[in-house]
Amino acid sequence: MKTILITCFHPLISRNILSTDVIPLLIREGDVRAVIVSPEYRTPYLSGAFGGERVIVEGVPVEEKARPRWSSLFQRLARAMLDTETMRLKASAKLHLDGRWGYYCFVSLPLAFLGHSRLMRKYFRRVDLALNGASPYARFFDTYLPDLVFSTDVQNEYDLLFMREAKRRGIRVVSMVRSWDNLSQWGLIRHIPDQLLVPAEFVREEAVRYHDVAPETITVVGIPHYDPYFRREAGSRDAFFRSVGLNPSKKLIVYAPVDDRRMRANELTRTWMENDLDRFMLEILSNLDANIWVRFPPNTPVTIGDFKPPPHMVFERPGVEHAGRGVMERDMRPEDDIRLRNLLAACDLLIAGPSTMAIDAAIFDKPVILVNFTPTPRDFWHGIIEYRYNHVQWLLGSGGTRVVKSRQELEEWIRRYLDDPSRDRGGREELVRQLCFRPDGRASERSAVALLGFLRRPSEPRYNPALAL
Repeated sequence: MKTILITCFHPLISRNILSTDVIPLLIREGDVRAVIVSPEYRTPYLSGAFGGERVIVEGVPVEEKARPRWSSLFQRLARAMLDTETMRLKASAKLHLDGRWGYYCFVSLPLAFLGHSRLMRKYFRRVDLALNGASPYARFFDTYLPDLVFSTDVQNEYDLLFMREAKRRGIRVVSMVRSWDNLSQWGLIRHIPDQLLVPAEFVREEAVRYHDVAPETITVVGIPHYDPYFRREAGSRDAFFRSVGLNPSKKLIVYAPVDDRRMRANELTRTWMENDLDRFMLEILSNLDANIWVRFPPNTPVTIGDFKPPPHMVFERPGVEHAGRGVMERDMRPEDDIRLRNLLAACDLLIAGPSTMAIDAAIFDKPVILVNFTPTPRDFWHGIIEYRYNHVQWLLGSGGTRVVKSRQELEEWIRRYLDDPSRDRGGREELVRQLCFRPDGRASERSAVALLGFLRRPSEPRYNPALAL
């Protein structure tokens, strides 16, 4: 029996991988089993939702003490050394909002300068491995004797510990970039796997340019959780309206709140300004003669005060919350993604901030409005600075979205899109082409083929003494 150990530490992996066809395609091979390792507090839900014959869910400790002593420090250094426009903006935000000139001049700038050098990045990884190579998760390797490790989030700190233990034992590692926006904003890849799966061609280019991944070890597979989107696995508009009790004779507008994280200086500083945009947006939308569906983000808080939705406005927060963990640790359930597909198929317009929801809607050819204004005056650094981030430039450059900078502009574009939903259709097609690779619904298959290809290669020694620390 061949064993693939699959990491699942970020809450979105339950949507990105576990809810897709990747694992069913792997275990369809009669001699393959999957062992999913996740935080202990998520194990009861994941076991019930995804466990089964030849699919084992194993809980692991994720407390601070479970990590090597210097791991958190090197995680912060890895972020500071990533030399992208996104990271320069984040560093500048810290300077302008905290006034930390010393930190900016003597920490941020020097680390970014060092990170610009391929040689220094290589040296950084060597020192990181020397100080943080010991893994607290060796017992899982002794118990399950995996033949392959599939790291579903190459930049996750706990994935890193499993990748390094696999390397120490001579076990191959295939890793994946969790999301299209990760490589330009979450720091250097600290351990380069044997094979890296990426969602799009531009992510491949970022992996080579910023992270020193060899081009021949990168496979572009697309985005597995979008497979049912491209196969148009969604119910009819009439069926959706009947199921939620909305008026089918009126248009349906979906609003994805910008959220507190973006409206309060992006979690980067100690200087906060209250999120007044999302409540303001709800007040504007509540006055429209249309159905309004507000889909809150599963893992981010949204401040709306004492706002009460009118009868034609529906609030939804997807995901399952784990006892004592709060909103930041919610797992997306398969039924949540089915509901989202049905919602996008039925809606007439999406309004959001610089969010992945724009891609979701574009796949269904729904017009997308991105909000970039606030009801109270703010300077650039207290606004939504993410519109200048590397990954968001792909959204804006495609021509598939409209950024509005005032209430008047918002209302005008709502009217235009509801009158003519074909506006900017070519841009939406370009957005999907650039960010989703091939719209053929076969990303899970490409991912499984890549994993099985590595699994079937001749075995290597299970333990490499030269790599032991």
